[in-house]
Amino acid sequence: MTISNLTQSETRSLHDAYELYRSGNTAEAVRRVHDLTKSVTLPADRVGIGYYEVLWLVASKRVSEAREQFSKIQSESLVLARGTLDPEDRELVAKLMVMVSFVEAKLLIEEGRKESALTILDTLTIEYATFLSSSDFEDIRNEVQILRGILLVDARRYREAQPLLDNASAPSGWEALVSHYKARTYFELSDFEKAKSLLLEALNQEAISIWSARSHYLLGRIYYGAAEFLNAKAEFEQCLKLADPDFVGANKVFEWLESTAKALTVGSISDAKDPRVGNKPRPN
Repeated sequence: MTISNLTQSETRSLHDAYELYRSGNTAEAVRRVHDLTKSVTLPADRVGIGYYEVLWLVASKRVSEAREQFSKIQSESLVLARGTLDPEDRELVAKLMVMVSFVEAKLLIEEGRKESALTILDTLTIEYATFLSSSDFEDIRNEVQILRGILLVDARRYREAQPLLDNASAPSGWEALVSHYKARTYFELSDFEKAKSLLLEALNQEAISIWSARSHYLLGRIYYGAAEFLNAKAEFEQCLKLADPDFVGANKVFEWLESTAKALTVGSISDAKDPRVGNKPRPN
């Protein structure tokens, strides 16, 4: 997103900070944009540059700092929105409001306030649809779609999430995450073959271990329901190697593994119990 009011020197400084961020030097990138924010005079420029500072603070999990800086750009953006503006200025402020709303949703997700984040993203797609459809906001538009899909899955609204995730284009580094969440929708809607294909795809992509653990768990559930107990056992064991204790406890992974081992021992699904409901296991 270009900030049109910046001087050539300021634009170069922002570009340099962006390149630092892309290269992995987030701390220096944040420092550069923080200094740049203090040097510009126009409120719209401070909001535009501050957007990047908040975005990169969120990405580096510096949540309290991100919240502090967000409060500043939110206040300035609201003042701008209430001002008397000509049509050109109104368009600029609307674009800034898209950026502010988007980064607020990202911040809320990091703060664990997923329901509020989803509300903001839903509103953003309705009130600023015209701006989101422009080439300036292509990356934000795609990420909004993915985040809405993920949040809808987390809210167990699988049918609403499915088309969003199916039609999304995963940014670099998001491939495994998107494949996993797409698989979740198919799993919960009982299309286990499609879910299995997507989970295997997710595990073949570069992935953070937390998502690998969850993919192994769902694969284990699918294999278990199909009475493929050797495969189920291998998946549950992989899940246990990677998953955090909260996930293991909440999803009864040890119980699933124990039930799988029992099924292998007796050689009959009729003697195995579903850890969730205490009856014969089923894939959903």
